[in-house]
Amino acid sequence: MRKFVVISLGIVSAIMLSLVWAADQQVGVSETSNGSLRVSELDWDFGYAPKNTTVTHRYVLTNAGNKPLKIINVKPACGCTSAPLKKNDLQPGESTDLNVTFSTKSYSGKVMKTVNINTDDSANPVTMLKFSTDVGSAVPTLIFEPQDGYVLNFDTVMVGKKASLKLKLTNNDIQPINLKLIEVPPGLVDARLKKEKLNIGDASELTVNLVNKDNSEGFFNKTVTMQVDGHVDYRVSLPVMGTLVNGNKKN
Repeated sequence: MRKFVVISLGIVSAIMLSLVWAADQQVGVSETSNGSLRVSELDWDFGYAPKNTTVTHRYVLTNAGNKPLKIINVKPACGCTSAPLKKNDLQPGESTDLNVTFSTKSYSGKVMKTVNINTDDSANPVTMLKFSTDVGSAVPTLIFEPQDGYVLNFDTVMVGKKASLKLKLTNNDIQPINLKLIEVPPGLVDARLKKEKLNIGDASELTVNLVNKDNSEGFFNKTVTMQVDGHVDYRVSLPVMGTLVNGNKKN
């Protein structure tokens, strides 16, 4: 009987050791998993946007895994959208920008589009980004002065020269409103609101200064997006465009 008990205990111990070894192996699998894509947001609302222009939003892609992540490709749902990728391979913890640009030329009213990101993450190989906008519709509770200030056009500016544009914003709501800048193109411009809280009929001023820290030449077209909270809450996306030229070059 005693011998049987000893043998039984030995079998139980062997089983327990096997279970512990299997659990350790499982932990090892988790610790050596593939890279994992994390995006700053999956759904972006441009709000109101003018016709015959483009609007851009910067998504930040991060490898949240503990192994390198390969971004195989980025596929917009239609030709109206571009999403050039700056970097395909991300080390653990590394991030890169994905600037998604939408052309409003062929659209009116509410629009929703998607962009698929394909990676070698076996657990989540496809990540879908969504964005929406309302093209060409009247902004509900703001009056812009000048009226064409809905598009902030710097025209032509020499590299290194300062330039700024000002836009007057008047509250045409039936109650006080709050304004907040929620996206400003980093490194290209800075933008400031003179006042963020406006009573009925009050006005604020949006100043956009050209920064262009990298001093690169050529055409640019980015977006400043503003949140408006009143009796209705919404966003407005203001295209910021222009061309930077080098005045030191000889023809």
